[in-house]
Amino acid sequence: MTNTGNKDTLMDQFRLEQTAKAGASWFYWIAGMSAVNSLMMWFQAGMNFPIGLGMTQFFDALGAALGGFGVIAAVALDIVVIGIFAFVGYMAHRHRAAYIVGAVLYCLDGLLMLVFGDFLGIGFHVFALFFIFKGFSAARTLANESAPVPGGAALVAPGSVVENEADQTMYPASTEASN
Repeated sequence: MTNTGNKDTLMDQFRLEQTAKAGASWFYWIAGMSAVNSLMMWFQAGMNFPIGLGMTQFFDALGAALGGFGVIAAVALDIVVIGIFAFVGYMAHRHRAAYIVGAVLYCLDGLLMLVFGDFLGIGFHVFALFFIFKGFSAARTLANESAPVPGGAALVAPGSVVENEADQTMYPASTEASN
């Protein structure tokens, strides 16, 4: 006889993990598409993607207008900003606080787009922030489910395996609750 409650719990946990990973990966997409946008601007492709950062577009336009050293400064600033968002994506896979830092930075970038009247970019920022928030919420739920109960007892699903930290041996959890 299969315990479907355990399967449902495992599936829920899997879905939460995938949602958390997807939310963190949005920062990679933002960084990558910003790099593509900058390259397209510097190679005069005449188009860009709304997922990119307004900051890099601003740096690129300012650098192009200034010419010479302005171009070099714009490329350097692009690399820094894109690197920050890629690093936030990396950290968001490991720490929930990175979601908050990245979301705040992306909101500030959205305000810059608002100043310049890029409403398509703002709409996409809202769309991306929705999924970033979903990822953060899933990561928070996972952390709360695996948090120890006050007093040292841990919540363990019936039939699961518990590792004893003292001697690193495995013990099956009590199944009395499922009988």
